[in-house]
Amino acid sequence: SFSSVWEAAHAEESIDWWDEGNRSTDRCTIGYAAKELVYHLGLAEGREAAPEFINNAASEPLNTEAGDLTTVWVGAPAPGTEAETAWLQVRAEEQSAWEGLPEEGYLVKQVVLSGSSHIFAVGKSRVGTLYAVYALLEKLGFRWFGLGLQGTHVPDASELQTEPGLRLIDAPTFVTRGTYSEHIDDSNTELIEWMGRSRINFASFDRIDRPHLLKKLGIRLCAGGHQILYRFLNPHAEYPYRHLLF
Repeated sequence: SFSSVWEAAHAEESIDWWDEGNRSTDRCTIGYAAKELVYHLGLAEGREAAPEFINNAASEPLNTEAGDLTTVWVGAPAPGTEAETAWLQVRAEEQSAWEGLPEEGYLVKQVVLSGSSHIFAVGKSRVGTLYAVYALLEKLGFRWFGLGLQGTHVPDASELQTEPGLRLIDAPTFVTRGTYSEHIDDSNTELIEWMGRSRINFASFDRIDRPHLLKKLGIRLCAGGHQILYRFLNPHAEYPYRHLLF
């Protein structure tokens, strides 16, 4: 449904995030995960993230003949491809741990296939895949202590190495990880990006104007605060609330 991974990464406003059967939600979040990977690696290498650095790669052969370069597969590869066969082999090796992962769990594993290095960063869900990418970036030395580039620790390009046999299989410990404020809205993009990178999955703001962006990052929406009774069950409102049985 999208012409490229890059297009999918920015398509959130065209998607119905409240339709649980809409596969475009997966493509958008996983495309964004790939874009986040390229963006951060670009920071370390002193270049801008650009579409040409992301390959749709659904039918690319695994033997890239790229020397010491590593191919990163974000999300489960397309069915019927050589990459999918390799991924299924990796998952079979981790079957017990994989099956025990919750919805936001993920597996990051580096393997050597056909003489080339490959890293699979795959989640049990679209959000799990996004978290897999952030876990890989943390392993490479990235940190998000604050908002925007000023709050991001970027390792030097020479430090972007993974040890042989890299294996990360994990999930957030807390089911709900929230940001709550009755005094701000969701207009600050850097704040929303920081929330995603920090694996926050719950947001309550004074006003939510960009629900599609929040949904793309796996952030559940909440309303409430001091006015929740009067917003939803106002005893002074018309019937059925102001009723004789009150």
